[in-house]
Parts: sequence; C-alpha cells; structure tokens
Amino acid sequence: MLYYKRAGCDIVSLEVGLGGRFDATNVIPCPDVAVITSISLDHTKILGDTVEKIAFEKCGIIKQGGRVVLYPDQPGGVTEVVRRRVAEEGARLIIPYASGILPGAETLDGSDFHYRGLSLHTPLIGEHQLLNVATAVEAALVLRAQGFDLPDEAIVKGVRETKFPGRFEVMRRDPVVVLDGGHNPDGVRVLRKAALQHLRTRSGRLILVMGMLADKDFKQAIPMMAAIADVFIAAPPASPRALATADIAKAAEICTDVREALTIPQAVDMALAEAGPADSILICGSLYLIGEARTYIRGII
Repeated sequence: MLYYKRAGCDIVSLEVGLGGRFDATNVIPCPDVAVITSISLDHTKILGDTVEKIAFEKCGIIKQGGRVVLYPDQPGGVTEVVRRRVAEEGARLIIPYASGILPGAETLDGSDFHYRGLSLHTPLIGEHQLLNVATAVEAALVLRAQGFDLPDEAIVKGVRETKFPGRFEVMRRDPVVVLDGGHNPDGVRVLRKAALQHLRTRSGRLILVMGMLADKDFKQAIPMMAAIADVFIAAPPASPRALATADIAKAAEICTDVREALTIPQAVDMALAEAGPADSILICGSLYLIGEARTYIRGII
C-alpha cells in the first residue's frame, strides 16, 4: 500500500490472492468498487468444496455501503450468496446485462462486439472473455459515476490494449502455437470450447502438450482435453506438486497417440517437430508449465 501511495496512483486494481475474507489484501477500507469474477471449484481444501462456500469467502471483500460488480454467468447458488451479502452490508450490486452483449467477428486476433453503446475489440479469445470485458466495463462505469475521469475512449482503448499472457495466447502462426493456463474443470471447459472453435476447425491436426499439479482435478481436466487431440504429449510442470508424467499419460489414454516428455522444453520441441504448417499446437494445464513453456518459446522464435 505504501508503494502505491508513493507512486501517486489514481486507481489501484488490487487483486485478492486467495479467497477474500481472510486474504491480506482485505485490510483496506471499503473500495470504490469490488469486483467478483467467475467462481468455480478451485483451492477447495482452503475455500470450501462447493461454489456457494467459495462465494461466501469471496464476498469478504464486500464492505458496508460499497458497490459490487458481479460476473453474470455464475454457477449454482453463487449469485444468491452474493445478493445476500450485499443486502447485509447495505451495498449496491451491479450485474452486467449478458444479453446486451452484441457479438461480431471472432478470430485468433480477438473479438469485436458492442456493449453499453461502446464498439469494442478485445484481443482475448473465447465467449467467456466477452463477459469478462462487460464486467470490467461496468466496474469502469461505477468509477466514472464517482468522479473518476474515464471517458468512453479510455474504456475502449483499455479493452483493446489488454494483454493476458497464458490465456489462449497465440505465440506463433506457422504452425499456430497457443498457450492457456486453464487448470480446473471450469477453466478447461472454456478452453476446450475455444479450442474446438478456433483450432479444431483448421485443416490440420491438434497437438496437445499438457501437464497438471497432482492436487488439481486432473481426472476430469485431462480426459476432457485429450479427447479432442490427435497427439497428446504429457509434460511435467516445474513444481514439487507436479503430477507424474506417467499419470498424466494414463489420464489421457482416450487419445490414440500419447507420448511422454521428460521436461517442458523437450515437450515443446517434440510438438514443433511433429507439427506441419496446417497443424495447431495447444500447450495447456498448470500455470507452472505455461510459464516455463512461454519463456522457452519466446527464446526460440
């Protein structure tokens, strides 16, 4: 907090590390706007084993009389948990109007769409990213209503220039190489949908490099992705919590061509050597894997 004060920040986007209620970032007084994004099952040993329990922890950032923006497409009883907390704190809840999103073209370069009278382009790929942008736009409008200088042009520019490394990030085009750090079932589900739309529709094969941590729900996530791959390369994330390569390969046995790599650079090299110009390479799973793969790829292209 002292750093932000010394830097003279007008607005600080302070991201919670884990949960919300007991997170160190929650020492602040009522924020100008509290934003709760998509909630799914993750860190369940700490936050709880249902989305409603996790939502309760996230709601710890809602303060008396505050303003809250909630991602619109929530599972189960999440929205009701948030509404209840908002009422208890006398806060105001804003939920983006999902049906007010008017989509246009979507390619590997991103998506064009209209929302709240704004003509927007986001380089982020996937239908869920339109909902994320709508959530961010609503947060910006809340800030503007409080006197912050955020004209439409600034919002449009901010959306257009957003960068999110490791989220369906296109690293090269010939062959197409994409990185994505989706590592829980919901994250993998939206990744699979984007891969089917943007990679499986190409004329070539889909070569998948994947690794996960042993404490994640790999028994759901890995088969979900392996089922759409022509070649699956199991790779170990650089973490003491990494799932063994042999276990990754076993979970991927729905794919008819499963291979194992000893390291992440070796897995990337195997995929590049296998791929033809029309093929696509998708490197996904643990953020530890994505981080190392991204650094390696940037060093060789």
